[in-house]
Amino acid sequence: MAGGLALALYALALCQNPVAAPQVASRATDSLDDWLASETAVSLKGILAQIGADSAYTKSATPAIVIASPSTSSPGCALLHLDPWFGSMIQLLVNLFHSGKLDLQTVIEEYVNSQAYLQTVSSPSSGFSSGEQVEPKFHVEMSAFTGGWGRPQRDGPALLTTALSASASGFLGDNGYDTYAVDNIRPIVQNDLSYIDKYRPQSGYDLWEEVNGMPFFTVVTHHRALVEGSAFASRVGASCSWCDSQAAKFSATCRPSGPGTVLASCVRQPQCVHWFFALRLFFPQGVAISAGRYPEYSYYNNNPCFLTTLAAAEQLYDAIYQWNKVGSITTTSISLFLFKDIYGSAAIGTYSSSSTTFTSITNAVKGYAGSYMSVAQSHAISNRFLAEQFNKSTSIQLFAHDLNWSYAALLTANAIVPPS
Repeated sequence: MAGGLALALYALALCQNPVAAPQVASRATDSLDDWLASETAVSLKGILAQIGADSAYTKSATPAIVIASPSTSSPGCALLHLDPWFGSMIQLLVNLFHSGKLDLQTVIEEYVNSQAYLQTVSSPSSGFSSGEQVEPKFHVEMSAFTGGWGRPQRDGPALLTTALSASASGFLGDNGYDTYAVDNIRPIVQNDLSYIDKYRPQSGYDLWEEVNGMPFFTVVTHHRALVEGSAFASRVGASCSWCDSQAAKFSATCRPSGPGTVLASCVRQPQCVHWFFALRLFFPQGVAISAGRYPEYSYYNNNPCFLTTLAAAEQLYDAIYQWNKVGSITTTSISLFLFKDIYGSAAIGTYSSSSTTFTSITNAVKGYAGSYMSVAQSHAISNRFLAEQFNKSTSIQLFAHDLNWSYAALLTANAIVPPS
């Protein structure tokens, strides 16, 4: 479940009910556990079908190039383009590699090679010294995409740093790959960290490519990249003192509001716009609802997405993991309404893991997270394929089919905590 929390914070906003759609296609009807067991295999296959030159949907691509979707009609997902934000996708594959899927090693190494090359490609976001890392997309043969788009996207270097640092840390000491990590991954990470150091105070587009400003998501990805980049440097016998100093400045100027505020978003953000979707009014408290991006998002009527709905589940699963890790749950005045929505007897206080209240709350939150997974299941069709969106009134799947991010969101929400 690594890496999903920041995305969930940014993504949770719009909502819609999980009522089944008119039966244009048959729906998945098996139990949630059975559906997840089969859907994880379908999702991994769906991702790998969109990576590299030998996969099902990317015959014209350079090895390890990742596309968003095989759809050629949905904006932003045409087969001719890729999005460097798929650094997060590669981190998922690294986690699976560490879990025993050793056949993914070639894909990971080819991806590293492709990123080294892309850092030299001049693009509308400018050349090597000042911006190719923030270019949102390239053609699949790795030439520059010069069409109009929301650029620059300054979260790109940070996301790639996090993914490649995880990749390098995995290779270090494993089967003699420490030299590979130092020689092949370290230079890419250094370039991306240098970009963050030079350009981080400047505005850019959010991860949804709609709003130009200083997105919170970009800020937190920069902070994480600096911390993990410094840790990676230490592992290869180097140091990054300016990473440490910049990370300290981030911590001082952008303090998180605390876990109570983070968790409160699981309920408050969907509730604040529930009136957008009339059918939402028929659902009681404590029942998960499908999530979209944010109210101002204008892309194709701002429908709910598998990505954001599954991110909500992942955020809650992450919370349970952290509570068990620290051995307690603290309910504050800010987060109380969330806990009451899920567990009616909740009250402000701190509950140790040995208490019955701790057990009751974690069980309730686990059930609530599972209901988000059930929302995704209710919108999935029987062939298990996941598109980009589903209609906020009918639940019919819409726009880019077989969206890579939808499959990745399912896998990370349903995963154990990985080594990275």
